[in-house]
Amino acid sequence: MEDKIKVFIFDYDETLYYNVDWTFFLNRNYQFLINHLKTLNLNDNQIENLLKKHDCFNQPGKLSVAPILIEVEGSCKTWVEFNEKQPPDFARLHNSIAVPNSELAKFAKNGKCYIVSNSRKHDIIATMKYLGIDRSLFQKIYSNDFSDIADLSKSKYFKGIMNLNNASPDQILVIGDSFTHDILPAQKLGMNTYQCQNGFTYEDVMKDLMFKDIDIER
Repeated sequence: MEDKIKVFIFDYDETLYYNVDWTFFLNRNYQFLINHLKTLNLNDNQIENLLKKHDCFNQPGKLSVAPILIEVEGSCKTWVEFNEKQPPDFARLHNSIAVPNSELAKFAKNGKCYIVSNSRKHDIIATMKYLGIDRSLFQKIYSNDFSDIADLSKSKYFKGIMNLNNASPDQILVIGDSFTHDILPAQKLGMNTYQCQNGFTYEDVMKDLMFKDIDIER
């Protein structure tokens, strides 16, 4: 079954590494949003009502910045500019575990590998170095960086990679932790998928692909 796969597309955060502590990152974003809303002349009550409307008041872990900025400003330009000024967040990585390069090399040996993520590209590159993930195993890193709020699902990148490699959807395998941003858009394009949790091995992914093929044939 593995012979039919020509391209492997990986999400980054919680996929190529896991056991992440997002506390600092989420608290930083929450405070940034509040400070930014104040510059737009929203008072404390208006800000509280806005955050409650988006179900994240005093809950940094539930915060989704983009929809709020879209509502009050019409774009995510401010969010992108803010993120571009931030240093890589190494604090979240202290207890993180990366998928071993020996496993990633098995994918690279059997197809072309790409990373498609909503994280900043320079943050991905810096944290890959910190975690010891071999960047040379990947053809290219695509970063959405929340700059295109209309398509956080990554579909346009999946299509672009497919066209670049002159591949059909059934020759693509997308690996990620998020059903919404990774798995669902890939499935809508007819691509193979593997939803991971706490890492994965090449054998895990191929075995899952084989079982899915058997189910389809039935």
